[in-house]
Amino acid sequence: MRLPGRLADNRLKRWAKVLLATALLLTVTPVGCAPQTPRVIAITAAGDGSAYALKSDGTVWAWGNNIAGQLGNGSTTDSLVPVQVQSVTGVTAIAAGTDTVYALKSDGTVWAWGDNKHGDLGNDSTTNSSSVPVLVSDLTGVSAIAGGAWSGYALKSDGSVWAWGDNEFGQLGNGFVADSHVPVQVSGLTGCTGLAAGSMVAYALKSDGSVWAWRAGRGGALGNGSQTDIGRLPVEVSGLADITAIAAGAGTGYALKRDGTIWAWGDNEVGQLGNNSNDLLTDVPVEVSGLTGVTAIAGGWGSGYALRSDGTVWAWGTNDAGELGNGSTARSRVPVQVSGLSGVTAIAAGSMVAYALKSDGSVWAWGVKQQGRLGNNSNTGSYTPVQIPSLTGIMAIVAGSYDTYALTSNETVLAWGLNARGQLGNDSNVDSRIPVTVSGLSDVTAIVAGIDSVYALKSDQTVWAWGMNDFGALGNNSTADSHVSVQVVDLTHVVAIAGGYGAGYALKSDGTVWAWGNNQGGQLGNGSTASSRVPVRVTGLSNVTAIAGGYDCAYALKSDGSVWAWGNNCGGDMGNGSDAPSQVPVKVVNLSGVTAIAASEDFAGYALKSDGSVWAWGANHAVGTGGQLGNGSTIDSHVPVRVKNLSGVTAIAGGGFCAYALKSDGTVWAWGDNHDGQLGNNSTVDSHVPVKVTGLSGVTAIAGGGDNGYALKADKTVWAWGTCGGMGNGSTYLSSVPVNVQGLGPS
Repeated sequence: MRLPGRLADNRLKRWAKVLLATALLLTVTPVGCAPQTPRVIAITAAGDGSAYALKSDGTVWAWGNNIAGQLGNGSTTDSLVPVQVQSVTGVTAIAAGTDTVYALKSDGTVWAWGDNKHGDLGNDSTTNSSSVPVLVSDLTGVSAIAGGAWSGYALKSDGSVWAWGDNEFGQLGNGFVADSHVPVQVSGLTGCTGLAAGSMVAYALKSDGSVWAWRAGRGGALGNGSQTDIGRLPVEVSGLADITAIAAGAGTGYALKRDGTIWAWGDNEVGQLGNNSNDLLTDVPVEVSGLTGVTAIAGGWGSGYALRSDGTVWAWGTNDAGELGNGSTARSRVPVQVSGLSGVTAIAAGSMVAYALKSDGSVWAWGVKQQGRLGNNSNTGSYTPVQIPSLTGIMAIVAGSYDTYALTSNETVLAWGLNARGQLGNDSNVDSRIPVTVSGLSDVTAIVAGIDSVYALKSDQTVWAWGMNDFGALGNNSTADSHVSVQVVDLTHVVAIAGGYGAGYALKSDGTVWAWGNNQGGQLGNGSTASSRVPVRVTGLSNVTAIAGGYDCAYALKSDGSVWAWGNNCGGDMGNGSDAPSQVPVKVVNLSGVTAIAASEDFAGYALKSDGSVWAWGANHAVGTGGQLGNGSTIDSHVPVRVKNLSGVTAIAGGGFCAYALKSDGTVWAWGDNHDGQLGNNSTVDSHVPVKVTGLSGVTAIAGGGDNGYALKADKTVWAWGTCGGMGNGSTYLSSVPVNVQGLGPS
């Protein structure tokens, strides 16, 4: 297809540089109606290399070993990043055994998944395992749960304790040694308020502050002054009173007193009692040395953990895999501080690995490397805590040409895709097919992506940028690329941002617009074609409420519902009835009542009107057949035309030679070029009118960039379709239907 005049010249430049333009996602939330993002509220770890996070929306997420289906996602494939446990919601507590996991729901029922060789699932079944949750039989009114090696435990609201599964050593506490595939009552226990279970022992905390133990007592784990091998019925742990919480290791018990001290008993072969003793065991409780102000405790397999009121974490015992988190592998018989952790609200421990939940909803892990236990998409262990990035809630998504970005609930940014110019912001230029954290960036409220240059707006209303810096696109009075974020100079009181090819834009609280970077097409809007390394004011604009950036054209929406454009005007993308460029803003004709604007990469603009209709103008043909104006033709238009067959639209986004619309029913629609499946309709045939993106519902936000579309769902998962580079799922294949971006979910 032959392209006319200046449009053809620009297209040739574009393809020669393998550059595509930007898409801007604008999400408007009414004041007082801000969405409540699910966040992690509890964590636990299993004994056989898997870990779990409970989110405030009642969903459960899992990662690590999955040989028995203990990740609960319908498979037995290990996962290096968190995946959602299927078919269980409304969860209020989680617990894990060796490779069986338990969830307590708000209705007082208990659900289980994973190994079932000893009846661990408690559902009166003899199947070896279940990779999805099943209901534990005959349990109601449950208020707390615990998981042992191959046994499950439940505390009912009446203070009774129930157990099921393996009973070879009397761990069901009912005086017998026969396994049970359904819950049986632990004998002689009433008035209980808490539970804990290790691989060799189980404990109950009573309302009077006493602790009771049963099951194998090897190494003094019963804490009753005896080293008897078997305790099939509960016995009281000696000398304990005023206890507020309990925890269990493999053969060691821990109790937290009301005064903030910790007491421990049982196995001490590797120093897990924390009392600076070389004794191999103790059969009565001893105080853990040097710890006060403790608010929570956890027991690992040979190590103990304490959370103090100042938000720091302390650990003691074995450290062969770095599970003490202090940067070494030296064992310690007294508590040492876990490095670099503050603001912690909960802790959990497994076999050679430990986890911490911080007040910002982030989860951190340290210790062993096998089976992805650290949840950071790596099989490399860490002697100090590393963040599990995918357990952060996703608030917004934006897309560049071949790079994509997600804004998290803790105001950090995740990125994936191409990285030749440092546009992933992680202090490297290595591509990533899964999300990585943008380095050194916090307190972010909005993000936008240009072509290889990215911009972030922080809560202090400053703007930060990274990536390509041709023409001064980073606005830091330099032309050197940056692999980490740098501040755009002389910009304050910014409320919105946008990006184009080599140019950035900022909307200030006073309604003025500022621009910097490439100005060869007049896209800085200041009456010249001289590029600028620092922000300059766009001429003659006031009362602006939103901005968008295209390839070499930019747009502003004013408070009166009118749209203004400036720049090169390729294909008529200024929408003023002309193809002449303009170095100052001109009004897009025949538009009123506009509530949102967007720009595509192929010289087209889009407007969403208050009546839910979408209008488009500019170029309408691509290398293939195009149709990105969505009006049933491939003819360019210098004035807005209505996108066909669309109503009830709440958000719009532009992509590469295509566009996207989100409807009020939570479905997504797309039109235009489709050679890489970027329309998401299980086809690679272009469409000149909107088609429904396959299999998406409950969508709350959309973005488009390069040859990919993106959707953020109400459950805070992110979905992508189109070319392989932007999928974020670790794959090297395109997809013409949406797939889940790896590891991105709610927190």
